[in-house]
Amino acid sequence: MPPAVWRAVALLVMTVVLVPSLGLPSAHAATAKQLSDQLAAIRKQVQGAGGAYDKALTRYETTGDRIKDTTRAIATEGEKLKVAESVLAVRADAMYRNNPADGSIAFMLGAESFEDLISRITYIELITKSDSELVSSIKDVRVSLNTKRVQLTNDQVAQKSQLADAKTKLRAIQGQLNAKQAEYQKVLAAFNAQLAREKAAGKVTWLPKTANGWVFPVQGAHYYSDTWGAPRSGGRHHQGCDIMSPKGTPCVAIVPGTVTSKTGGLGGNTIWLRGDNGWTYYYAHLDSYVVSSGHVSAGQLIGRVGNTGNASGGANHLHFEIHPGGGSAVDPYPFLRNCE
Repeated sequence: MPPAVWRAVALLVMTVVLVPSLGLPSAHAATAKQLSDQLAAIRKQVQGAGGAYDKALTRYETTGDRIKDTTRAIATEGEKLKVAESVLAVRADAMYRNNPADGSIAFMLGAESFEDLISRITYIELITKSDSELVSSIKDVRVSLNTKRVQLTNDQVAQKSQLADAKTKLRAIQGQLNAKQAEYQKVLAAFNAQLAREKAAGKVTWLPKTANGWVFPVQGAHYYSDTWGAPRSGGRHHQGCDIMSPKGTPCVAIVPGTVTSKTGGLGGNTIWLRGDNGWTYYYAHLDSYVVSSGHVSAGQLIGRVGNTGNASGGANHLHFEIHPGGGSAVDPYPFLRNCE
């Protein structure tokens, strides 16, 4: 090969080898960002179905709470009506037995003075007024009871429809999550590998914005929204965030800390992660454990998404809670948003 050609080839090789070391933009950095954007796009594709399910579930649970309140009110007013009708029956029986007209006249004629007569007339007026108010009260309670019974019937019919609607929307979001799971896992693996390469090379040019190095607890296609305080079965209110994802999706430690696990109760298979930062994190409805005790690092696999406990037969999801300082739970949604 002529010397000029060798020099050209050598120059080309040197350019390919040396350009990355000259601090020029790395293709890996752009790829990492693109991979992150792909993950966000996959999550966004299930937001519509997820939002529709959240609304349907809230309507169903709200109606359920109203049914419980109406049922309690019917029982309370039923007791009031029973007492009032009992008192009225006693009064009616007394009036029938004592011949109220003759009795009232005899009562007034027995007055020993004019002042005594006025007092006896006033007394009879009070009794008459009391009886009238009692009858009116019974009428009002009966009207209220009938109104509540109609409302209860309407709510029970509506709740059946709302439950069917919620199940339809649940199937829609689960279908989308299942369809995206393989794609999400593939992109996530490529993303993590790319970041590892950049860190190993000492040239990390792009990293996701996370809260103090926290890692999002579900590593797969997922959907969640801010449902803090939303109505739940049994008159409860939601004290965490439900991260919906296909059954078996990896759940990882959000921070480094110590894991303890427990099976049973509303949460089914649960993990308490006591973080090295002094905060506590609760994972519920797990399908299975990967780590049931001991110290773990942030991002380490500790369990898999499921629907155990009171979620049995329902949506596969991770119920996730955050307890700052190990105290009462706080809304985890803003913290989770900063982990993605």
